[in-house]
Amino acid sequence: MRKVVWVVLVFLVMGLVYSQSASTKTFEGYISDVLCGNKGVDASGNNLKMNPEKHAVSCLKMEPCVASGYGIFVKGKEGAYTFYKFDKAGSDLAYKEIIQKTKKTDDVLIEVTGELKDGVITVKSITEKQVAAAPTKFEGYISDVLCGTKGKDAMGDNLKMNPEKHPITCLKMQPCIASGYGMFIKAKDGTYTFYKFDKAGSDLAFKEIVKKTKKPDAVLVEVSGDLKDDVITVKSVTEK
Repeated sequence: MRKVVWVVLVFLVMGLVYSQSASTKTFEGYISDVLCGNKGVDASGNNLKMNPEKHAVSCLKMEPCVASGYGIFVKGKEGAYTFYKFDKAGSDLAYKEIIQKTKKTDDVLIEVTGELKDGVITVKSITEKQVAAAPTKFEGYISDVLCGTKGKDAMGDNLKMNPEKHPITCLKMQPCIASGYGMFIKAKDGTYTFYKFDKAGSDLAFKEIVKKTKKPDAVLVEVSGDLKDDVITVKSVTEK
């Protein structure tokens, strides 16, 4: 009899744990104070049910807004947003971890884990989500690093003025291949500035452009990537 009772108890406890874990969900959306969230409009007149990302942090820091507590606008299937309040502890955590720490002026995207009941989320954790910036697109003429940094190719062409004259035969020379690749991008004054590709980008440029192009020179490319310290971290490269 005792064995049966213990088995039943174990299943009851397991069911309770499962029920509790199953009710904990992750929510992603934009933070709002309850005052503006309930109205659906912020102090600037922005429609938060359609554009909660426009809610300014300066508004979120106003005394009446702070006093009202916080919550989150979560996007629905129809594209409109629904506002859910946080419990008191969750609001305090949101103020401490998000409102006081964010470097943004608006567009504060957050991720919240917690339990939703009767329109209120009992918050377990809250973090600000950092959205990566979209890669920038660059257009210019491909060059090996050896010639690019010199500003001249093996034929003596001035690549800062005429990078289109750089022949593919030069780009395929072993020392040029070993140096890596980059591109000349036109500046406002008409001259060109050379930017190197990262190692993976150089390998991709050799594979997709240098080995495949049918042109003898004037190899114009479009690169998608991130520029930092005169080096482009390449996401994609195509011949134009």
